[in-house]
Amino acid sequence: MTSPAPANPNLQPARWRFGDSELDEFRLEILHLGDVVPLEAKALELLRQFVRHPGEVLTKDELMEAVWPGRVLSESVLARAISLLRKALGDSSQTLIRTVHGYGYRFDAPVERLTPVKTQSAPTLHLQAGQNPPLRPNWQLVERLGEGRNETWLAVHDKTRERRVFKFAGDGIGLSTLKREITLQRLLIESLGDQAAVVPVLDWNLQEAPYFIETEWCSGGSLERWLATNAQAPVETRIDLVAQAAEALAAAHAVGVLHKDVKPQNLLIVEAGSEPQVRLADFGSGLLIDDTRLQSLSITRLGLTRSDDEASSGSGSLLYLAPEVVTGQPATLKSDVYALGVLLFQLIVGDLRRPLAPGWERDVTDPLLREDIAAAAELDPAHRLADAAALAQRLRGLDERRAQRAAEEAARVQAEYAQQQLDRLQARRGWQMAAVGILAIGLAVSTWLYLDARRARDQARLAQAETAAVNDFLQHDLLEAADPRGNDRSDISVREVVEAAARRIDSGMEQPQLEARVRMSLGTVFVGLAQFEQAITQFRSALTLLPADALKTRWEAQVQLADAMSQLDRYEESRALYREALAEVERAKMPELAFETRVYLAEFERVLGHAEDGLAQLDALAPELAHIDPDSDAALRYAVIRGDLLGELNRPEAVEVYRAALPRFERVKGRYANNTTNLRRNLGGALATQGQDAEAVAILAPLYVDMQRIYGPTHMETLATINQLTLALQHLGQLDRAIELQSFAIQALVERYGEQNSHAMQQRANLATMYANKGDHDAALVLYRAIYTTQKAVLGEDRRETLTTAHNIARSLQDLGRWSEALEMQKPMSALAHRALGDEHFLPWAIDLAMARSQAMLAQYPEAQALLSKASERLESLLGADHRYVQRAHEYALEIEQRKAQGLSAVKP
Repeated sequence: MTSPAPANPNLQPARWRFGDSELDEFRLEILHLGDVVPLEAKALELLRQFVRHPGEVLTKDELMEAVWPGRVLSESVLARAISLLRKALGDSSQTLIRTVHGYGYRFDAPVERLTPVKTQSAPTLHLQAGQNPPLRPNWQLVERLGEGRNETWLAVHDKTRERRVFKFAGDGIGLSTLKREITLQRLLIESLGDQAAVVPVLDWNLQEAPYFIETEWCSGGSLERWLATNAQAPVETRIDLVAQAAEALAAAHAVGVLHKDVKPQNLLIVEAGSEPQVRLADFGSGLLIDDTRLQSLSITRLGLTRSDDEASSGSGSLLYLAPEVVTGQPATLKSDVYALGVLLFQLIVGDLRRPLAPGWERDVTDPLLREDIAAAAELDPAHRLADAAALAQRLRGLDERRAQRAAEEAARVQAEYAQQQLDRLQARRGWQMAAVGILAIGLAVSTWLYLDARRARDQARLAQAETAAVNDFLQHDLLEAADPRGNDRSDISVREVVEAAARRIDSGMEQPQLEARVRMSLGTVFVGLAQFEQAITQFRSALTLLPADALKTRWEAQVQLADAMSQLDRYEESRALYREALAEVERAKMPELAFETRVYLAEFERVLGHAEDGLAQLDALAPELAHIDPDSDAALRYAVIRGDLLGELNRPEAVEVYRAALPRFERVKGRYANNTTNLRRNLGGALATQGQDAEAVAILAPLYVDMQRIYGPTHMETLATINQLTLALQHLGQLDRAIELQSFAIQALVERYGEQNSHAMQQRANLATMYANKGDHDAALVLYRAIYTTQKAVLGEDRRETLTTAHNIARSLQDLGRWSEALEMQKPMSALAHRALGDEHFLPWAIDLAMARSQAMLAQYPEAQALLSKASERLESLLGADHRYVQRAHEYALEIEQRKAQGLSAVKP
């Protein structure tokens, strides 16, 4: 394993002096006594490392990783570059660059960092129209397209008349941006395929100045040029261009790439059809949030070695820079969204020079578009649209939103008219009736106001008392438990503090309802610490203390208690509590709480292996959902559980359900709230299940970092994230890393909860699958069988988890060539799976698919083909034609046809 590249104290380009020589990183030149010394690029890169570490031994691995990152080369390549550098510096005696045998090299000279030349202008390249670009004799420069440090030119091929765009750089800063653009563009295209609305880089020269990249020519030019020649384009077309840009950015963001310089010059237009199409260009200022995807695609990190501060600086165009970036904060996804908001305003008013200044609303007559601009260009990023996809969705749905707004306005006008008619009718009645009515109404209102005031007073007093009780508990019991002076320890943990505080309130408080509220708060803390038994104790005590008329608080305690029990696999007790809670809120006529409780009960069908039934229960609740606030806990819970049920059934729709719900969760709950992080994890897991593994890693890898930071490395939330992340990693071939993470998670789960815990069993099963994927089928079989024994005893043989493990045992037997044993298992397993899970679940058909292969290998061709045909048809209907099970079915069908055509008999054990 190579060591990491040396950490440079400052990677900003500068000028350096040592002896009679200077290194100018801006021009990538070495000067000796004032004269330029020619030197190859790699030798120059070595010198850049040495001047930053004078007197230090740099190992061969460190130097090779810094200069040839990601490449496997022999040491002779490094030795040759060192030899060229010594020759250029006149170091024939090897006293300047000393060889440290067995280790590497040391730069033995005092180095002076001269004043950085950041204020210098970029070197003049002296390029002119009519010239041939360097190293491209068949191309001719036609027109300069943009200003800036890197010169951009349109060029035409002499023979084919093909057009391309050349972007040139003459110094180290410009070279770095070109490398960055190549890396990020490759990442986007290899990750997104046809969805990558970017301008592809076709070729490049990074070896000698002037450096350049060649990109595809977009016929419409930049958005700035397109608008100048299409000034009369309908506003609908201009809005569509912003929607396209938002969708392109959303796709880039999904793989962890920020653009950071969204502006009209970097949005290019393709006029291939009747409507103009947007392409993102110039990722030279871009930022990669997480490089896991680069590793998975084996893309070298060209141009991504700048420090975080430099890469995150406000390098974009000022008009489109988000306020937080201008003030020095790092760029985020929302920074790109801000630029889109400014661009949307400019395209609506038809003026790309117009800033988004105070009073801009007067220039936008459509109230919905005013809302969209305000939401995207909100000054406070916390209140800005969550992502570019949200803006695209708004713009794509303008017609529907306008129709809905019109319907709402019509309903309002109709209601006002009806009220006016009622007022007139009442005015015509006799004064006697009016007087009696007024007296009656007055009496009723007075009585109601009196009773309501008394209720409000009592509720206010109770709320005040609850707040005081909780505050008193926090200030005295909880904080005193943490005081090192009282327990002779300074390293007391959070868990110990909470446990000590819980013991303090066991003696009771003066008012039972106040004690119940404190115990519920303690229970919530214990859940956060994954101490579920202690949480159950607190929630039970709270329920005992709460009076029957404290309906909302009792419901909260029942739901929290049920959830804590389910974490310990006490499913029947948990479901009974949910049913009890449902009965209470239904009797009290509390429809929203009843709705949310039914949603929880639907989720239980997934836990018990009946996801299809749970989905049917949710569908039955859909009419009620229309009458519930979409940002309420009930509506949010409905969305995420619907995704969970679809995911359990391996349905591709789960991804879209999670995607649609995530912006709402981030807006209502916050990005790092437990509900939101769970949803991010579920989305990543669904993507991995559907084979979109690179995108899954882009979501799950940073989430894993967040979970460690928030909860610690061995918390249930962190370990659950590992489980989803390793699924994607193994699909991408990173099996060693996946096994390492999975083994760590299993050890933590077993130590805390034991081998019979459902989470521990699931993660052990995943580890066995990794062994199988690595080719160690004997180890996989041993582990699968151990898990199956535990699952059968704890869960029962007809549970989905148990059947999945049995299926994997049979597949391991197949991998070992033990086809008869596999088929002997698969026949009763298939019947049990169809009976327990039903034909709408994918697993019975996946078992049949594997069984058909066993039959074929035992020369039972008619049975195999009939079963394979039926299983393939059902899997395609349930999962879609692109799912890996369906693709596997096609492979098996071809294999069976070939064996049958060759007349092969049954394989021997």
